[in-house]
Amino acid sequence: MSREGSLVKNTLVLSIGTVFPKLASFVVLPILTGCLTKSEYGTYDLITVLCSLFLPAVTLQIQTAAFRFLIEKKDDSVSKKKIISNILLFLVPVSLVALIILVLLLYEYSFATRSLICMYFFFDLFFGVCGQIARGLQNNKVYAEASIVSSLSNLVFVVVFVYMLRWGLNGTLICMCVSMLTPTVVMIIQLRMWQYIDVRLFDKKVLKELLNYSWPMVPNSMSMWVMNASDRLVISAFLGIEANAIYAVAKKIPNIVTIAQSTFTMAWQESASLASEDKDSEEYYSKMYDTVFSMMAGIMAFITACMPLLFKILIRGDYDEAYYQMPILIMGMFFFSIASYLGGVYVAKKETKSVGFTTLIAATINLVTNLMMVKFIGVYAASISTLLSYIFLAFYRMYNIQKFTKIRYKMSKIIAVIAVLIAISACSYIRNIYMYAFEFAFAVIVMILLNKSIIEAMWKVMISKLRKKIS
Repeated sequence: MSREGSLVKNTLVLSIGTVFPKLASFVVLPILTGCLTKSEYGTYDLITVLCSLFLPAVTLQIQTAAFRFLIEKKDDSVSKKKIISNILLFLVPVSLVALIILVLLLYEYSFATRSLICMYFFFDLFFGVCGQIARGLQNNKVYAEASIVSSLSNLVFVVVFVYMLRWGLNGTLICMCVSMLTPTVVMIIQLRMWQYIDVRLFDKKVLKELLNYSWPMVPNSMSMWVMNASDRLVISAFLGIEANAIYAVAKKIPNIVTIAQSTFTMAWQESASLASEDKDSEEYYSKMYDTVFSMMAGIMAFITACMPLLFKILIRGDYDEAYYQMPILIMGMFFFSIASYLGGVYVAKKETKSVGFTTLIAATINLVTNLMMVKFIGVYAASISTLLSYIFLAFYRMYNIQKFTKIRYKMSKIIAVIAVLIAISACSYIRNIYMYAFEFAFAVIVMILLNKSIIEAMWKVMISKLRKKIS
């Protein structure tokens, strides 16, 4: 199968494991908010936030090394055993020490609650590790199936323990534990993980190489958290909770893009890594950059044009102010998508320090700009600071990545497309039916023109399959 075909196939497989959990979370949310007290729900939310901060720091993100190093050793069973053995031999003692510290920090909770929180952290850690090992072994199907099992088990047990039995916070924690443990066991069995573990293969040199790759991803993870959370914290502190609600609603439609974008990024990391040693890797990366740029620009133009209708359908209540933030945030997501594509090339070239460094600067720009402008332009400060930080992230990575691999950019096309996207976004602020119709028609034309070759290729495939069926 061609590299492009593999990328499409992996994107489709991974999308199942990405989209399904999102849908399940929408079903679970009303049950949790309806059955838990505000205090219990606040604790539950805090645990999930702490998990996203605590785990990367504890593990030094060594699970990301599992994916990158395994994928280049696809034909070397001894090396694969050595990589997996060293990762697990590092994680087991480190995670146990971390859990002891966590127990001491959570002294104000009951023993049962503390135990369940620690179990959740432990199971979540190894779910993530097994998932990255599955991807590294190029078994995305197992990864996707595990995500579905996790979502289904969480959904079923939330209904049983939280909705039917009314076990409150502890019932929720049991569900969280089961939803991490069950898919982990499934992955261990399907991958026959025990075949890859051998204590005798522990090697300090290998472990050091893995950690040298993975630890720069810790500040990257922390910085992404800051970029996602700092806007809401600043708005809440300076403008109040109601303003934060407006901003939270404003991000709903732009965040639709993140589902597809995150799935593609995972698939692209695999394709980029496999192609990293090929003679034509630079040509491949350049071609894919142009394709991704055109595809994302077309999608963003279409979503921006559909935004007035989506806003009317999806948003209820007095949130009209949120509408004016959305074009800015959608534009921000476009630049973030480009930055994520380039991040996949960094991963392929094992330049994780550049990933962490660029994201750290972007997070700083986001926070500083937000703090400087929030008193003067209100909620717009959060939207604009997000856009500026993502613009920096995209363009700085475009420049910085040339140190590791030469990607050719069609700068005249890039400038022209960005100007068109700005024009479509500007049209959104003129709120009348005629402008909506013009904007939609304009966006569709732009999307077709930018992705003409992709549409033609898809059309040929469809016609070819139709002719085979007829004959």
